[in-house]
Amino acid sequence: MNFDPNTGQPINNNVQPTPQAAPSKTNGMAIAGFIVSLLVSGLIGLILSIIGLNKAKECNSGKGLAIAGIIIGIVKMILTILVVVLWSSLFVGLFGVLGNYAEACSNAYACGPADSSGMASCKYKKEGSSVEYTVSCPVNTPTTKAVTTKKADTDTSVAQEFKLDTDSEFDYYADKFYLKNNKVYAHLTTNAPSSYKNDEKINGEDVKLIIDTKVVKKVFVVESGQAGYQTTFAVDNKGVAWEILNNDAKGQELYIREMVGSTNVDKIYSLAGNGAWDYIFVNTSNQILARKIGKYNYVYIDKENGIYENKIGNDVIKLNYVKSETDSAKEVKHNYFEVTVNGTKQTDLVDYVTNEDYMSYDDVDLVELPYCVSGSTYKFGSACN
Repeated sequence: MNFDPNTGQPINNNVQPTPQAAPSKTNGMAIAGFIVSLLVSGLIGLILSIIGLNKAKECNSGKGLAIAGIIIGIVKMILTILVVVLWSSLFVGLFGVLGNYAEACSNAYACGPADSSGMASCKYKKEGSSVEYTVSCPVNTPTTKAVTTKKADTDTSVAQEFKLDTDSEFDYYADKFYLKNNKVYAHLTTNAPSSYKNDEKINGEDVKLIIDTKVVKKVFVVESGQAGYQTTFAVDNKGVAWEILNNDAKGQELYIREMVGSTNVDKIYSLAGNGAWDYIFVNTSNQILARKIGKYNYVYIDKENGIYENKIGNDVIKLNYVKSETDSAKEVKHNYFEVTVNGTKQTDLVDYVTNEDYMSYDDVDLVELPYCVSGSTYKFGSACN
């Protein structure tokens, strides 16, 4: 034991000197991880920051930056995943909407008049659903309901069959027709007169050739009236329609007659009118051909398919829906249309009256308006009575 000579106090010779902290080194990984996480990539920054955290003890620096880089990297990765999921959902949703829109417009019906952009408000029901939706569609959108009857392809080398509803009360002389090689054949029923003889076979059935003087391109079977009577039409290569008489009380069945005014006929189909079914002729320009029934001439509106133009000779008549007013006392609805003749708007509105007891205007797919001509002026509806 040693003593201090001045104070006489013992001196502890075993005290060790205080160790000095190791000098700090720059932790490049921690710095790089923080910067990359913040400004570039969360994943790469996370990896660099983890390496920097492991080197923090060795370098005696960078621990705080490494932890901050790890946190930022994890947060950025989570945000990136959320953004990808969100945009994927929006992308799938967008194409789902477009797919549903295309489906809706392809099955749309009861379309109103087109607006300035060519779009019309239409009705639509999903398959198997009774819920009716409203959808905006192009007025010329083809729909699955546009043609309600069968028609043949232009290539008629393979026999095309057109069958009538034989459960009806009508004694048709033929219950089906065939179109083959641009000729029309009839499959006779027992109602056909004994003078009618089969002369060929098609698809194993005896048939009678009834049209061979015309080059027939299409055949249509359509319905008219309230009892479900069906009429068969043949359209030749010139676009002229020919009616096949299949139950004529005058005994002239299975002969054909030209439908006067049928020009460039493209399709013929039936729609529900005000209390009965009727058929219309539509030309290649998507215009309805006005026709005469009895002593009246008629123009039409195909609400279901959005066709508002009629062709009368060289004139084009367009009818646009304006408004409806209900007469509660008479239980009828007045539906008013604006008329344009060859692009010139007429001053008077045309009134189409529906009896709400048995057919509301909303249920009518085919609007039928009588017309007459006085000099060069067209009149419509009650003005022709």
